[in-house]
Amino acid sequence: MASVEVSAAGDPGDLEALAPIVAWAFNDNPEGSLSWLKQTPEHVRVARERGRLVGGLLRIPMGHWFGGQRVSALGLAGVAVGATARGSGVALGMLREVFVEARREGIALSSLYPSTVALYRKAGYELAGHYCATKLTLAECPRFQSALTLDELGDEDAPAVERLYAETASERPGYLDRAPYHWDKVRSTHGATVLGVAARGPNGLEGYAYLRHTPHSGFPNDLKLSDFVAATPAASMKLFDFLACHRSTSEHAIWYGGAADARLFPLPDKIYKVSVDSTWMLRILDVERALEQRGYPDVDRELSLEVSDELLSENRATYRLRVAGGHGLVERTAGAGNVRLDIRALSALYTGFVSAAELSRAGLLSGSSRSLQTLSLLFSGSAPALADYF
Repeated sequence: MASVEVSAAGDPGDLEALAPIVAWAFNDNPEGSLSWLKQTPEHVRVARERGRLVGGLLRIPMGHWFGGQRVSALGLAGVAVGATARGSGVALGMLREVFVEARREGIALSSLYPSTVALYRKAGYELAGHYCATKLTLAECPRFQSALTLDELGDEDAPAVERLYAETASERPGYLDRAPYHWDKVRSTHGATVLGVAARGPNGLEGYAYLRHTPHSGFPNDLKLSDFVAATPAASMKLFDFLACHRSTSEHAIWYGGAADARLFPLPDKIYKVSVDSTWMLRILDVERALEQRGYPDVDRELSLEVSDELLSENRATYRLRVAGGHGLVERTAGAGNVRLDIRALSALYTGFVSAAELSRAGLLSGSSRSLQTLSLLFSGSAPALADYF
């Protein structure tokens, strides 16, 4: 692991130096990369080795929902190392410095979409959930009757939209407590015209969608939904009916989220397909904060976890976790734990992506059968997913 100095992008020159590195890493052009970096310059970090700028990344302060509770998190995007500095440990050194900074800020988790799984596993990340695409064939989508009204969203609807999103996202493990960065991507995608529509009832907003046409010309095209939320069955029916009305010009409607989506239940069989578009990774930055901030089932259980972490020595300890009333209380304790696991295994277990039994079979966790059953109970729930790509 290389010794690098990581700092905030101090001046426009830092962004201009980083842009071609990002462009090379992600097959973009420097102008496009510079434009992206300039959107949130305060969140850009650059890495220097012996004074030379050799890489950088974008930090996205946010949260993840687990067990109905918000857990503080740091999303990472655009992690890039200069072409001639690759393979020298710069990326790992840069990530460690970012982790240390995030821990000082009280952030419990970090997540990202990996360009390479091997590197991020070295940094303590593990596969933690899916980002699934649902493709609905509009020609076969039925028309639905709903008493709700449909109109376009305006700027004044933003608070109600964000409240409704938070209400539904909090019930879905892994979903984001979005930052302005994510809402900007929902409402404006690469300069394309994004239409926002609202399904309203007597008590206000019950559902909404943001959508645009795919960029290719001609007909039929597809409708790409950057967000799709329905808090009631009536809202689902109203929004599906709205999509069905586009069958003359659009072949499919496509949106993202988890594979389990009860909104699809009223639809006929075989008119939609759900596929895994990507798998995201998560790393626990602060074990105590991560275990205490998330929610749990309403049970009374206790066990101790002996955690190893090669990159962050601050996490290496045995933790006694006591769960009661849906909340966890954590304290460090001496001696061996009921369960032994490294930070990667704990990250995958934490989201519910992989069960304790599966981790044990893979040789990534050890403990008694009773301890494994307790872990499976505490970290159970719907399959973790994301509806945002960052």
